[in-house]
Amino acid sequence: MMLHPFSIQDIRVLKLTYSLNRNQKDKVSQNKDRKNEFNGTINCNHQYEKKEKLLRVFLITSIGDENNDFQISVELGGAFKFKKTPDKKMLNQLGEINCPAILFPYLRELITDITRRGGFPPLFIPPINFVKLSKDKEKD
Repeated sequence: MMLHPFSIQDIRVLKLTYSLNRNQKDKVSQNKDRKNEFNGTINCNHQYEKKEKLLRVFLITSIGDENNDFQISVELGGAFKFKKTPDKKMLNQLGEINCPAILFPYLRELITDITRRGGFPPLFIPPINFVKLSKDKEKD
């Protein structure tokens, strides 16, 4: 039984930047057989709007640098509506673990599609352990 029922109100791309490394652009056709490896970061933030009982969750990723064929930056946002406001500990868990896990497949699919449409082999983001990510964030 779910103690804090909620519904997904919205999932959308808030920011998207894709750029081809111009030094690598002539190599695009040569890269068709090469597999892309994830070289980036994923961060998660959240904020709760008490009046609306709405939890906003943001997944932010930055992939690649000047040494890669391309660079991608994405901010994906999700809005989760609650019937009853969870306590602070539960709200943090939902904002750091549960809701990001719901958003992650959308981010993964977006990155895969962008790289494929950019003329590269699809980039598959590896699974993310949001429990570990949350614990690591607490240590900082």
